[in-house]
Amino acid sequence: MARVSTDGEGAARSRRDEILEIAAEVFAERGIKGATVRDIGEAAGILSGSLYHHFDSKEQIVLELLMPSVQANHDRLVAIARETTGVAALAEMIRATVDVTSRNPHRSMILRNGAQAFADFPSLAPVADVLRSTIRVWFEVVDRGVKVGELRADVDAEIAVRAMLDGTLGASRWFVGSKRLSPDHVADMLIALYVGGMRAD
Repeated sequence: MARVSTDGEGAARSRRDEILEIAAEVFAERGIKGATVRDIGEAAGILSGSLYHHFDSKEQIVLELLMPSVQANHDRLVAIARETTGVAALAEMIRATVDVTSRNPHRSMILRNGAQAFADFPSLAPVADVLRSTIRVWFEVVDRGVKVGELRADVDAEIAVRAMLDGTLGASRWFVGSKRLSPDHVADMLIALYVGGMRAD
């Protein structure tokens, strides 16, 4: 686990930003419910009470970690859905989401594994709202693809959308550690699996 740096390189970033990055790893490993302020403090090499000089609560940390990337991904997917349809839209949506995942792997792990916990934390409602809106975009694109005949008529939108979300967020495993893969390679494989499997003959 990373620790708050005290050398010249670490001084270039704010202590608060460093703590956020460390917290992302802690939440990815232990989950939103399982991780504590003490866990984050220990990982950062500071007293847990010192975190309250930077954040009001554990939930605020989660909100600041997730909201920027969740909102950015949502806005990008909405733009893609407006610009194109069917197979092309789904391929670009997968590519865009994998790109976000590759740049924020620990945040994507938190989303994939902890979204069900949002209901227990009212302060995380903004993230849950954006996620629901994002899911609706996926459903709209799949439904439209079926209607225009680009996707098979027997495609189950519920299964298809949940699988694509699980796959694109789950791609985070390939963007951490020593054996990292190219985001383009991962996206190409997921597009072949999901879009290729649903494409009408």
